[in-house]
Amino acid sequence: MKTILVFAGTRPEIIKMAPIVRELRARERAARSTYPVWHSHFCFSRQHDSLARPFLDYFEIEPDSELDLMESGQSLGQLRSRAAAQLDIFFQEHAGASAALVQGDTTTAFAAALSAFDHKIPVGHVEAGLRTSDIREPFPEELNRRLISRIAKWHYAPTPRAREALLEEKVAPESILVTGNTGIDSFLETVSRPHKPSLPALAALQGKRVVLVTAHRRENIGAALERISTAVVQLASEFNDVLFVVPVHKNPDVAAILEKKLSHVANILLTAPLDYPDLVWVMKIAELIMTDSGGIQEEAPSLRKPVLLLRNETERPEAVEYGTSFLVGSDSARIVAMARDWLTGKRKIDIKGTANPYGDGHAAKKIGDHLLAQISH
Repeated sequence: MKTILVFAGTRPEIIKMAPIVRELRARERAARSTYPVWHSHFCFSRQHDSLARPFLDYFEIEPDSELDLMESGQSLGQLRSRAAAQLDIFFQEHAGASAALVQGDTTTAFAAALSAFDHKIPVGHVEAGLRTSDIREPFPEELNRRLISRIAKWHYAPTPRAREALLEEKVAPESILVTGNTGIDSFLETVSRPHKPSLPALAALQGKRVVLVTAHRRENIGAALERISTAVVQLASEFNDVLFVVPVHKNPDVAAILEKKLSHVANILLTAPLDYPDLVWVMKIAELIMTDSGGIQEEAPSLRKPVLLLRNETERPEAVEYGTSFLVGSDSARIVAMARDWLTGKRKIDIKGTANPYGDGHAAKKIGDHLLAQISH
């Protein structure tokens, strides 16, 4: 029996791999009576266990197996070592699999790709070809994605620009397929579903001026996050008719700074990490988004929402060119000045295109078509 192994463990990975898991499972059910039997196996790596599991429930995908990777306070090196040991056992149990699909740029995605290589299983890289000019921005994701590209046999690039980045690195053209981003598949489905916020504090935002703020990246932890928080406090003071919604990441180094700096301000609403439908609902009603998230950069064009990127580099320049994303870094004065322009109406969004450059909601189907054709050879 041919087997396709699919890996995901963080919230962004679940959002972007759920459409593929569902696509493969639907095809598997349909093909049982008409095609040679093949099987997809979804392994939940649990890199963000408590944060990611509600996303599994929302997208109705039950893992076939789970790893146990996380320990409190472990370093990146310890995580890689723990992942390597468990994945080696996993691939021994699935020897001879036809393909292993990994997504994006997490430490566990790289570990899974490397272990698949060790066991001579070809790797498909979903969201391949994203690049910044600095190997440490974002950290450690930029290095992870570059290393996965050296291993992968099939590169599922979300955009033509991502394809060009791979070609510049001498990746064989025939191994690259531009698919759009599977995260847009999930996002458009979520936007289309009726939703009432699960938290009363969120429901109370309806009809009010809202700014969504998310910040959690490793390179921002510390002084940069302090500066970002200072900017949010200043904006909240200047625009007391605006509610600033700040979901607080469970990383204690992030939470400590945000709670210390922001919890005393009346028009700043600190929440636990939001379930995906709640997060999308807040994005829909917000007039401005301030974030260091990668996924939100891709989703905002579908809503035509302005995004201030709290980063120095972005591997998603298409959103900048499209007119929804603006790099501001972590400098407090620059953040305040840019946000002020939006909140006072001085700056208006100027969209340079008719459709989200990251996809139309059919990326998982394109990947499924290609992958099944490849493993049937």
